Amino acid sequence: MYLSDQLKSYHDGLIDFAFKHGVILTVILGWVVSSDPAQEFLGETESKKIASLAALSLYALAHVLWVRRWYQKSNAVFGQLKDLKYMSIDKYKPQHVTKFMAGTFMAVHFAICTVIGFFIAHLG
Repeated sequence: MYLSDQLKSYHDGLIDFAFKHGVILTVILGWVVSSDPAQEFLGETESKKIASLAALSLYALAHVLWVRRWYQKSNAVFGQLKDLKYMSIDKYKPQHVTKFMAGTFMAVHFAICTVIGFFIAHLG
């Protein structure tokens, strides 16, 4: 696989990954907010709330590590393309996973996890 194809693959893969995890969070948020059985189950005991919040926190941390890894892979390939000096780097910039892009995905995911955590913490 060519480096330019790898770079595009990392870019497109991260976007796909982020949207899939956005769907997961949307389902979890909808379940916690609108499902009476879910609210009763999670709100029964403090230990269930704590376990749910711990799981959500681990999921948020794992997401940060996953996105960071996508960023690192993209950055490594981008650096190799820059070093080759075969074509203008402007051709590859749109497919590069930037810090801003990775940070935005991390921040949005963290914000939604925080909202879900708020709802879980206030059940019962």
